[in-house]
Amino acid sequence: AAVAAGGGSVVCAANTNYWAIAVQLKSDTTQAWCVSSGGQAKQVTNTNALTTNALSCL
Repeated sequence: AAVAAGGGSVVCAANTNYWAIAVQLKSDTTQAWCVSSGGQAKQVTNTNALTTNALSCL
């Protein structure tokens, strides 16, 4: 149902101490909204939304 409604891709990463998640924007599929356990919440380029080494939004 979400895909039929135009839902985009979701990327997440986590380890023992940190997590981050990025969701593709419906209005611009080249962009994503990213939130991390480090307090980041921002729009990012969808192709490199997360770095798994730092588990933060790029």
